[in-house]
Amino acid sequence: MLINCKTILFSSIDDIVFIKSDDVYVQVFNPQGSELIKGTLKKIIKLLPKYFIHSHKSYIINAKHIVRIDISKPCKYTAVMDIEEVTAKDNKIKEPVQIPITKKAYKKLEDMF
Repeated sequence: MLINCKTILFSSIDDIVFIKSDDVYVQVFNPQGSELIKGTLKKIIKLLPKYFIHSHKSYIINAKHIVRIDISKPCKYTAVMDIEEVTAKDNKIKEPVQIPITKKAYKKLEDMF
């Protein structure tokens, strides 16, 4: 369960795949969909277990849901997550969600595994 001042999000913490910043709100994604709650990544990361990484200025990822990390160009990292998003206009083609990772976050993930 994730709580902020005005919102209670009922979800198992382990089910959260990633959290995306959206101005003064954050969108919390799990396999069933997503919820928009008021808050900042900086505040929310303090409420989460250590296996949640602030991977980029706009994202927090759950390391337990990473399928792989793609490395392209020197020092460009992308986490491929275990949920999919619709990427085509016909709403039929689904691809795994890909989230950018900073070099600092990549090093944290290396230390975890």
